[in-house]
Amino acid sequence: MIKSKELKNLFDVISNQKNVSTDSIKESLEEIISRVYLKKIDADAETKTVINSETGDIKLFVKKTVVENVVDEFTEVSVNSKSAKNLKLGETDFVEISLDVLPENTFIQVKQMFRQNLKEQEEKFIYEKYEPLVGTMIRAKIYRVGNGLLCNLEDATAFMQKSEFSKSDDYKVGKYMDFYILSVDRMAKDSQIKLSRSNPGLLRNIINEQIDDVKDGVIKVHDIARIAGERSKISVSTNITEIDPVGAIIGPKGSIIKKITDAVGGEKIDVIKYNPDEVMYIVESLSPAKIIGVNINKQESTNKETGEVTESRSATVIVDDNDLVQAIGKAGINVKLAVKLTGFNIDIKSASDAARDGIEYDEIKINNDYTSNDNDETYEIVEYDDLLNIMEEFDLNDDFTKESSKVESVSDDDYNLDEEEIY
Repeated sequence: MIKSKELKNLFDVISNQKNVSTDSIKESLEEIISRVYLKKIDADAETKTVINSETGDIKLFVKKTVVENVVDEFTEVSVNSKSAKNLKLGETDFVEISLDVLPENTFIQVKQMFRQNLKEQEEKFIYEKYEPLVGTMIRAKIYRVGNGLLCNLEDATAFMQKSEFSKSDDYKVGKYMDFYILSVDRMAKDSQIKLSRSNPGLLRNIINEQIDDVKDGVIKVHDIARIAGERSKISVSTNITEIDPVGAIIGPKGSIIKKITDAVGGEKIDVIKYNPDEVMYIVESLSPAKIIGVNINKQESTNKETGEVTESRSATVIVDDNDLVQAIGKAGINVKLAVKLTGFNIDIKSASDAARDGIEYDEIKINNDYTSNDNDETYEIVEYDDLLNIMEEFDLNDDFTKESSKVESVSDDDYNLDEEEIY
């Protein structure tokens, strides 16, 4: 038998440790005792259990009919019984019965059911609190490091798989770190809350926390590509012409970007300017390499079974022979990040390889419409026919002639160029 004093203490301990309200604990135990009576004594009975959370007293009530002579003790009560006090002959109501009617091993089963119910309530509490926080950042204390990471939150335990580690981080027991909440699984057997230090969302949250212009929406962070612990690329933009979004992220002498880099274990971060033009976005994503041509290819395919239409996007990027290694990056890291950032499968070719393979491409030429972060040069696509049209429209007898008269004449021998080399 559960003693009243023990039960009251149990309520207090559980409420404090498991973040479950006393009322919720009480209601759970009341329901369990009633269910056990139905299972052990009378499946057809109508019961209710009342527990006083202040004293721990338990009272079990069963609905019975008041009769003069009891024939069925499970459904009838004598009019002369103390439990039928204030009830008239023929009336039906809940009357208190002794818990002693339950078998001796009943309360072992009650405790087992209570533990299971308590676990479910705790899981529900954690799920309802943390599920809305998926995609945000949380600070947690590491308490176990092994084939994964266990962390203490304020009122729960969270887990990070080895695959979510960042190789530049130093994980030590007792250390506090910021983590990205990857998911909250109510049905998980182990920790419900899954964390990450490699997800791009962590970097997005850190930037949002560190930079007021991003938090306030003045600067928009569009895409983030990470190879966690090595290098990341982020693209940014703003609608306010007076603000340089790249400079705002980097900060004076790199002061802001250093804080962000330190927060992800020293991971290198490239900041580029977002461009809605797909070609120019690819150009910028491969910086600091200089791109001389881009060909984009998009193909749609339909799943015969589902009818779902998917689009594959690829780009052939031409670079100067001297920029090929830089465009690809060490171990291909630069192009890998560009692929993640833009969503295009990028194939990089040197200019000499493109000429050998007969690949024609639109040429990237400097103008004033697009800004690169590296040297503030600007680029646009100029096709060969357009270039000829521009040259035809240029009045050679106007300003050009006036300016040329100010310098010494130059003979044809000084510049021995044929027509093909000019173009």
